[in-house]
Formats: sequence, C-alpha cells, structure tokens
Amino acid sequence: DVKQSVRQHNPRILLFSGHSFMGSLAFELPSGRIELPGASEFVELLRPEHAPRLQCVFLNGCNTADLGFTLVSQMPELMTICWATITEDNAARVFAQGFYDAVGAFIADGEPVKVEVAFWAGLERFRKDGFNLGDPSAFLHPRGHPHLSRPIDLTCEGCMPIVHGSVVLFRKADGIVQRLRMGAMDRLPTEPEKLRLTSRNAWVQVTHESVSDGTFLAHFDALAAASLTTDGTPPELAAPAEVTGDVQAPVVVVVPSDLQKVDADTSV
Repeated sequence: DVKQSVRQHNPRILLFSGHSFMGSLAFELPSGRIELPGASEFVELLRPEHAPRLQCVFLNGCNTADLGFTLVSQMPELMTICWATITEDNAARVFAQGFYDAVGAFIADGEPVKVEVAFWAGLERFRKDGFNLGDPSAFLHPRGHPHLSRPIDLTCEGCMPIVHGSVVLFRKADGIVQRLRMGAMDRLPTEPEKLRLTSRNAWVQVTHESVSDGTFLAHFDALAAASLTTDGTPPELAAPAEVTGDVQAPVVVVVPSDLQKVDADTSV
C-alpha cells in the first residue's frame, strides 16, 4: 500500500517504477486488477502533512511528464523526475542507478541531496552505458511493417531505435514551472562535479500545453538526434532559450562507481 509506505517511511525521495497508461502509473491490486490513479490522488497522497520531508518524486515510467508537471504545479516544494517519451527498460534502469548512486553519496557524506546534480549523474551513467536521449517512437516501425512479424533485426533503426527516451526534471520557482535543460550531451562535461548551470544547461520555463503535446522537448531532442546522425562532428547549437529563475553556483558530488539494483517503490 503506497499510502502506508509514505507515512511509515516519510521519504525525502520517492521512486515509482513500472508501467504507465494514459499518463498515469499502473498499480496492480491484490485482486490482479490494474488501478490507474489520477493526478489529484497523487497530489493528495504526497501533501506535506503526509510526507513532510519529501523533496523529489521520481516517476520512472514511460510518458509520465504530464503527471510530473501537475505534481510540481500544485506542490511547488517538490521537484519531479519523469519520462517525456516512451523509454527502453534498460535505459530507465541505468539512469535510476546513476541517480541513486549520487543520492547515496550525498547521504553518506551527511550533505543535503542536490537533486539537480543527482539528475545529471543519472544522465551521465545513461550516456556512458551507450544510451542516447530522444524519442524512440519517432523511429519505430508503423503498423503492418514486415519487420513486426519476424525476430528483431539488430541492424534496423525501426527495430532498435538509436535513441532510448527523454528524461526531464521539473521544479516550480517564482510561480513558474521549469525544466532543467541539459543541452546536447556531447557538449556537456563528462564529470558531474564540472556541471555548471549556464544558458545551454539551465532552468527554462515550460507550459502545461507544451508538456502535454511534447513540444517542450523539440529543441533538446533535435540536438540529440543531430549528434547521432553526423560523422561525429558536434552539431551547431541553436540560439539558447531564455533562462528563467536563478542560475545556481557550481555544485560538487562524488559518484560511487559500483552499481546497485534499484527496486520498485524505493525511497530514501
């Protein structure tokens, strides 16, 4: 029971990991039926009176950006991590491992958890393990394609997309919902401690409409796709979006090298 777990453990970071349907996470009831709670039920479950220490909710399931946006819209004390697209299972697992390794390092050092840095550490693990940011559905075969009726062709981009999902971090600042834009991965530093929030990788404003229709990731995913379709030369960057909110000072984290399994409904 999720409600009982939240009240019992009073988590700082809460991970929901599993499948989603129509923008909601799918929960299996003891009867075997699937329950799809609405956004209002999540908001009620996670209110400060039920989870006073909660600072981040990680929705590790496909197409959960709309729910993530709603959570931060109504609970500005939270940050949410979610997937704006479908995502490959192993890619989502690897990102979560990198994220939680960084969270564990902060806790072990007795420091407050810097969610932005842990998010970046997850992206770096994602990249190092050979995964690429972008929307896999843009590459998948349409219905009726002959490849759908035979074993997967490992050389075919429609069977094995060259991108593996778009993960995002939301917050609300000064009454505005923002996401952390990380720019093109090949233009960012290779170590989390070198991350600096600039106009290329900074907080940028998003609207509910752009999250619902996916256009809020258009600039980001165009860069990710371009970096995959050239001869290895980094793409030219488009004009950076206007930065909203405070640009924070550099932050430092040491990310452990060992991988640990992240189970569903894990909280710390």
